[in-house]
Amino acid sequence: MAAPMPFLFEKIDDWAALLLPQDLLSEESIITDIQKAILPEDTHDVEIIGWLYQYYISEKKDEVFAALKKNKKITPENIPAATQLFTPEWIVRYMVENSLGRLWLNNNPASHLRSQMRYFVETDPEQDILKVSSPEEIKLIDPCCGSGHILVYAFDLLFSIYEEEGFSPREIPRLILKNNLYGIDIDNRAASLAAFALTMKALEKDRGILEAGILPNVISLQNVEVDSTGLKVSAELSASFAYLKDAKNLGSLIPVSQNILPEIQALKEEFRAAPSSDLNTQEKQDTLSLALTQLEYLSPRYHCVVTNPPYMGGKGMNPSLGSFVKKQYPDSKSDLFAVFMEKGLELSVRTGYLGMINQQSWMFLSSYEKLRNKI
Repeated sequence: MAAPMPFLFEKIDDWAALLLPQDLLSEESIITDIQKAILPEDTHDVEIIGWLYQYYISEKKDEVFAALKKNKKITPENIPAATQLFTPEWIVRYMVENSLGRLWLNNNPASHLRSQMRYFVETDPEQDILKVSSPEEIKLIDPCCGSGHILVYAFDLLFSIYEEEGFSPREIPRLILKNNLYGIDIDNRAASLAAFALTMKALEKDRGILEAGILPNVISLQNVEVDSTGLKVSAELSASFAYLKDAKNLGSLIPVSQNILPEIQALKEEFRAAPSSDLNTQEKQDTLSLALTQLEYLSPRYHCVVTNPPYMGGKGMNPSLGSFVKKQYPDSKSDLFAVFMEKGLELSVRTGYLGMINQQSWMFLSSYEKLRNKI
């Protein structure tokens, strides 16, 4: 399974890795616990992956918050446990339908999509709508994707959009994975589960998706030390490279200017076209390619940004994260949820859509006055 789903399964170097645990089928095994705890009908929906993962990290979350009460800051490795919260289905549907769904209806007023969107809110017609001529153009990102619940429902809605446009059911899953959906997280496990959930969703529609070699556009950000010696890169790209050293801490907040997207894509293509035969040079190119891919995901190019952002007040932020937020987002620095409001707007194209769960405090507290004016 490492070949079709490398994001979830590692290559096996030792035959011993194929051996199953001795008590895998015993009465005390995790398999038995799962069978007892989960109803058969619950296993039919990929949503269960997210619920299971939230339970899996619950003990760690309790430990982190207990430490926080003792004035211990939340370290980068503990941010996922402290901030991850599975998003209920109705909230996911509300956000996706009023962003992705609205984008499509604005461009296709006669669409039948409206009838299947239970949580869509009718509003006055927009004057300056974001134009899309084909579903293949649409790009939606969840910059804090967790186990992928938002992306999974967006897949369903996109499938209906493609069907309405006359695309064949077999080609639609491949087009969605290739063109439309993007996810970012700092938790390796969560990102793997999000990619797995999307793959399972695609498999429901196309049993040949694994053989096609099309992988979901979901990444877990990695700390990367970039050596750009000998490369002609802009000052803006060099600045973004520097932030990648702390990617597991800063996550999707890493700033990437819209101006450098063509430069990023050109460098990636250069490495693809001319891989080095020298091992040291190739290793350097691989590191640069990883860095460029991460920055490409973080570039402002999305029609819809939909997410359940992390909630963390300034008191919980570690020094590096706190300093970064104060410098880059002074108008929303009080809490990460507000910071991600700004970041969501930065990730989207002009007149794009932002769907996000937020605390109501940003609407009336004086500390968010500048943020309100900016929005």
